[in-house]
Amino acid sequence: MMAVERNDRGPLVVTMQVLLNRLGESPIWIDGHFGPETEEAVRQYQSQRQLGASGKIDDGTWQSMAGEAHVCAIDALDIYDPKLEGPARTRAAGPGLITTGGASNGLASVVSRIIEKAANQGNVAVLRFIGHGGYGVMGVSGGSRTLRDSEGRTLFHWMGRGVAPYGLEHHSYGVIKPGSKPNEPEYLNAVEVDPWLHRTALGFRPRGKHDSASIHSAQRDSEQELRRMQHLLEPYATIELHGCMTGAGKRGEVSLTRMAQITGRPVCAGTSFQKWASKKDYAPRLEPPIRYFFPAGLDLRGWAQRFRQLPR
Repeated sequence: MMAVERNDRGPLVVTMQVLLNRLGESPIWIDGHFGPETEEAVRQYQSQRQLGASGKIDDGTWQSMAGEAHVCAIDALDIYDPKLEGPARTRAAGPGLITTGGASNGLASVVSRIIEKAANQGNVAVLRFIGHGGYGVMGVSGGSRTLRDSEGRTLFHWMGRGVAPYGLEHHSYGVIKPGSKPNEPEYLNAVEVDPWLHRTALGFRPRGKHDSASIHSAQRDSEQELRRMQHLLEPYATIELHGCMTGAGKRGEVSLTRMAQITGRPVCAGTSFQKWASKKDYAPRLEPPIRYFFPAGLDLRGWAQRFRQLPR
């Protein structure tokens, strides 16, 4: 579902203003602010197509705009947590919904499905990742419950709710280690940085002097996956990460800035807990405060200016 309305600000508003200029009869000033001029343009669009002139871009209006412009919105929904699947699924982007359960290489799977959706529905104008998150990271598949090596030995095991590596607040992982003395039982040891988790989540952590080669490899894999879908994003596309705390702190700044650089599109995330799972029958909207990260060192004004066609 989609909900963009009066007084909204940000790159998602730029996306809608670009499409309104493409599809409407009266060009509007693109500034990333859903003000009275944009509201009136939406009303005109709705009236001409008998959609009900609410002045808000609701789901029906969005589906009409997307169909005419041959673009799509994609919601990549992590359903690994069954408590979130039902209410979240009802508010996703209709035909653009992707659901992913536990997978050890979840990011690659999600990107492949984004590419498949775009091939069938048109380039992506809005891309939203919905699920659990943490500082600078967005879970996309929840990870599998247990990871084993080639000999069947358990390496990583689901530990339930708690504090997790890389700030994935709602999940916790541990590595099973043998006892230090003969006949001592195995024990769970919390993992501060889990390179395997990087392959189930979207995020880039700050480089540290103690980082291992496997962590660097995991981040290179994440970058490669993002580049795979870059050509399918419309020039004015918006990426939103609907994970709790994903935009918060230095990790949020480093991770989301890198995503914006790689994709060439703005990346948005909240810095607080997101309540999308508890708001029934309503489109996913980022809970403020929200941080916006733009490519090429731009801000909202500079990003909007890229798509202006007429002088004010």
